[in-house]
Formats: sequence, C-alpha cells, structure tokens
Amino acid sequence: MDKGKNNVLTYLNMLGHDHALTTAQLADSLNLSRSVVSHYLEKKIQKNCWATSKMD
Repeated sequence: MDKGKNNVLTYLNMLGHDHALTTAQLADSLNLSRSVVSHYLEKKIQKNCWATSKMD
C-alpha cells in the first residue's frame, strides 16, 4: 500500500465514526490533493470495505 493511501486510512481510523469531514478537509490535513483522497476513498467503497450513508 502506498504511503498516501495508508495515511488516509490511518487518519480516518484515528478519527472514528463520529467525525465528519470533507475530502478537501482530509486532503488539507494530510497534505494531499483532494482528487487523490477522493480516489482512495472511492476505491475503498468499491471494494465494499466501508458502508456509505447519506448525510441529512
């Protein structure tokens, strides 16, 4: 696994389920581009590793 992807997953696991943030906020926190973070997250969703839900 590449370092950027690992950083995204580690950061999200550290935050837990009760924190909501945008891909832009996540990217800024990790010094990555928003598009890279979005790509990593989309791949995880496609692999059914995370459930998705609508935010009201």
